[in-house]
Amino acid sequence: MRYKVLRNKNYLYYTIGQTFSKVGDGLYTVAIMWLLLKISGNKGLAVGSAFGVLAIGEIISGFLSGPIVDHFNKKKILIITDFLRFLIVFALYYLSIRGLLNVFKVTMILFILSLLSPLFSAGEFTLIPHIVEKDELLEANGFISGLRGLINILAPALGGIIVAGFGYNVCFLIDALSFLISCIGIMLIKFESINSPYRNGEKIRLVFKSIPDGFKFITASHFLLTLCIYVIFINFIQGPVDPLIPILSNKYGFGSEGYGLIMSTFSLGALSFNFLSGLVPKRIPTGKLIAYGLLIMGLSLTFYGIFRNLFFTVFLSFLMGFGIALTNIPLSALLQQTVPSNKLGVVSSFIYTFAGVGQPISMSLGGLLSDKIPLSIIFFVIGLLTLISAFVGFGLSAFKEEPPKARESTFLE
Repeated sequence: MRYKVLRNKNYLYYTIGQTFSKVGDGLYTVAIMWLLLKISGNKGLAVGSAFGVLAIGEIISGFLSGPIVDHFNKKKILIITDFLRFLIVFALYYLSIRGLLNVFKVTMILFILSLLSPLFSAGEFTLIPHIVEKDELLEANGFISGLRGLINILAPALGGIIVAGFGYNVCFLIDALSFLISCIGIMLIKFESINSPYRNGEKIRLVFKSIPDGFKFITASHFLLTLCIYVIFINFIQGPVDPLIPILSNKYGFGSEGYGLIMSTFSLGALSFNFLSGLVPKRIPTGKLIAYGLLIMGLSLTFYGIFRNLFFTVFLSFLMGFGIALTNIPLSALLQQTVPSNKLGVVSSFIYTFAGVGQPISMSLGGLLSDKIPLSIIFFVIGLLTLISAFVGFGLSAFKEEPPKARESTFLE
């Protein structure tokens, strides 16, 4: 067996559960977009608003998820979260087959799910060090990351085919069952968790105390504050892209199969950079890599939607996926380089959450505009603004040199 970590039963249970869960997520992503388009009468505003509500839920939960998993039982959090997601998606399936869904109900379901997703992600991230040996962490993270990349390529394309051939209800049922399988997998995991010396009431107080402490740490660092403002602006201007892609697929006649193929190609582009990331010259400052990624995304977006050709759209999607990875991976490295390990969870979750603050507005606005002006114009403007932000990144003094190194300290310094 090539991956020795798979001999670890706990890690194997975890991997099997997450494999089913990620496949279900890929099918669900395509299905929920097509459902929204159908019940809204192909209104872009409905899709954009749904994405906006999704972003709001992730923002609310994002500020609390890191501190919660730091102070409460991680295994119980993951089990409860997955079981709740099973119930919610199964309810979506039931309401759908009974014809009882409308845009408001779907949006509320998306909002509830968005509250749970960051909590699961934070718990999952901190679980792996408890179930594998320290010298197996690199292999364990690498295997699950590669597996997810492969699933993200295959599942959306499969979802598009299933929606076209059997309808979106099948995808909802599969996704609901995948959460149940994931829940069972986590229940089978056995590990000794570190018991917190605090009672539940004190834990809750510490969770809320972490919020102003994390905010204080970011604002006290010129580099982190600059980075935070920069990513907020970038995410605001690029917020409409996610809801506009299914709208484009529908308006241009690509269908659910085309939308699934586009989403798979995004993941393929991102995975391509993952394989090539080791070839990036180390002399290039990490911050500049973010600007290079934005440059690739900006160039791709300016041409997106100009030609109603699926092959050309897929090619541009590949480039955008590559650019997204070229932006996101250095961003993670920047945080790891500049934030002390005892604050990394809270500070990183705050910055990623802050990044999405403006997205509800921009997503809703993008959906509204798609009903009134050509999609090619909207994408061109987004691409132009992305290019401007790339050149701004090249000029930022904070990005021209390597960031200050992290040192262990307290929030009270």
